[in-house]
Amino acid sequence: MKLKNKVAVITGGNSGIGFGIAEALKNEGAMGVITGRNQATLDSSAKALGEAFIGIKGDVTKLSDLETIFKLTYEKFGKIDTLVVNAGGIVDGVPMAGIEDVTEESFDLYMDLNLKSTYFTVKKHCPI
Repeated sequence: MKLKNKVAVITGGNSGIGFGIAEALKNEGAMGVITGRNQATLDSSAKALGEAFIGIKGDVTKLSDLETIFKLTYEKFGKIDTLVVNAGGIVDGVPMAGIEDVTEESFDLYMDLNLKSTYFTVKKHCPI
């Protein structure tokens, strides 16, 4: 129980590696928030984690969603001790392609999800 009473936020915590991280943190005594874009997956994952974790729906590529995630976390738990910036991967509806087939639009969508969102997740968590 190394993390007893510690509050974690795990972006993309509703599935895959993020859910595994949330489980590991919970098993060490942490509580907190998992995020994701799919409400059904988010609900089932939060239920599987039990009362220690809640799910907050949000898209990390939208700054207003990040603000909401952190606002609701502070309202519920009063603090954040650990931030796991895990969300990322494949963009829904945009196939991976060879460099000759990548459009500017698909490039921007992938960079928004896998690079820009990481930067702004940390920035929104640690406002100046």
